[in-house]
Amino acid sequence: MTDWRDLTLESMPNWPLRYQLAACLGLLVILCLLSWHWSIKALIQQQHGLQDQAWSLRAQLTRQRTQAELLPDWAARTDKMMTLYRQQSARLPDTSAWPQVLADIEALSVEAGVALQHLRWGKRENHPWYSVQPVRFAWQGSYDSSGTLLARLASIHRLLLVNELTMQPVDRQSAELRVTGSAHLYQMPVPSGDPILTDDQRQERGQ
Repeated sequence: MTDWRDLTLESMPNWPLRYQLAACLGLLVILCLLSWHWSIKALIQQQHGLQDQAWSLRAQLTRQRTQAELLPDWAARTDKMMTLYRQQSARLPDTSAWPQVLADIEALSVEAGVALQHLRWGKRENHPWYSVQPVRFAWQGSYDSSGTLLARLASIHRLLLVNELTMQPVDRQSAELRVTGSAHLYQMPVPSGDPILTDDQRQERGQ
């Protein structure tokens, strides 16, 4: 009887058949285990990749669902902003409305009972979506009439904001005030080459 401890790989062709079969089966089992290990490892890696992809897709779907739920609110806000923009744009005069702006200020001064001494345009400031035209003014009137005129200027249809104001008595005995200051008139954008209301060509009105 052959002792298995005496067997070597070099003498394998001379092994008994049962030992050869056992060695082949063992080698086959080892190869199957290795193949199973690498295939399982690849499947596990693929599963992890699919899980990560599924998580990313779920997160993306959640974001899209949230954005879709917010669309009505965004649409309402956009409509509100567009309405406000149109309302404010309607208050921005173009160049053809300049004479009317001066006429409105003069009419308000007459209604308030003040003596308008002058209106003078300052240097225009151009911005991408609008222009700012300073208006320097001076008038003489009582405290009440001056307050009335300032209140009416604040409620004018145009975007006219008083930013500088000085009041001082005409003299010690008089209750009349001399009011000087400036306001910013916001308007539609004006081309930089437009000669209207530049420093060299100012429109003035006075009494």
